[in-house]
Amino acid sequence: MCDFQRYPSTRTLPHALRRLDTGDDALAELDVLVGYDDDLAADATRISSGIRGLLTGIHPALERAR
Repeated sequence: MCDFQRYPSTRTLPHALRRLDTGDDALAELDVLVGYDDDLAADATRISSGIRGLLTGIHPALERAR
């Protein structure tokens, strides 16, 4: 799959894109943001699983509702 199919903005807005060097500050900032996103996703999964566990402890029939 080429970039035009994966990212339509590369075709429609090529002037808005730029290459990032590995030493670029923006790349470091993106790494931090991705880390936050991973942490938030893990928290959401943990909380969801905890709520599911509590609800199935109260009403075991809810386990079949998955």
